[in-house]
Amino acid sequence: MARTNKLTTLDEINDFLEQMSAFSLRKYVSWRWRLISRRINKLVRWLPIIWNDYDWDQCYFYIILERKLRDMELYFLNADLPALDTPAQQKRIKVCRILAERMTSGYYSDQSIKEIEKAIPTFFKRSFTDKLTSAEAKVFMRISERWATKEKVENDLLFAQIAKHINRWWD
Repeated sequence: MARTNKLTTLDEINDFLEQMSAFSLRKYVSWRWRLISRRINKLVRWLPIIWNDYDWDQCYFYIILERKLRDMELYFLNADLPALDTPAQQKRIKVCRILAERMTSGYYSDQSIKEIEKAIPTFFKRSFTDKLTSAEAKVFMRISERWATKEKVENDLLFAQIAKHINRWWD
């Protein structure tokens, strides 16, 4: 005897409703559990960043920005996103993340120090009281100003890129 999809008796209707409500409840609990576990996971990942945050230095702002951009970059690596230009957006996010990372890592001062050591080999081997010659002072100032300018240009580029593309960085 073939079973039809029609529910004819009260018991069949009650059984069907119990099965549907159990399925809906499992689905609802599963969805909520995933949401809660995702948020707890995110809280654990962000806790060290927030814990070490201070309000008195822009470096901490760049640390938070770099972390957010890193998370977004990983999210955009997912091939299942519906946006058409996902690879281009992922590259833009990566560029911004690298620029934010440079702001916090001491990249510009490190490069400046390396260049000063090349140009003036004895610069960091002197005592505090030794004076620079005028030529050395000019070289020092030229290098320092060049790297300070590079830092400012890249900082401006970071925020220009964010301002221009941020509305496309969501699925």
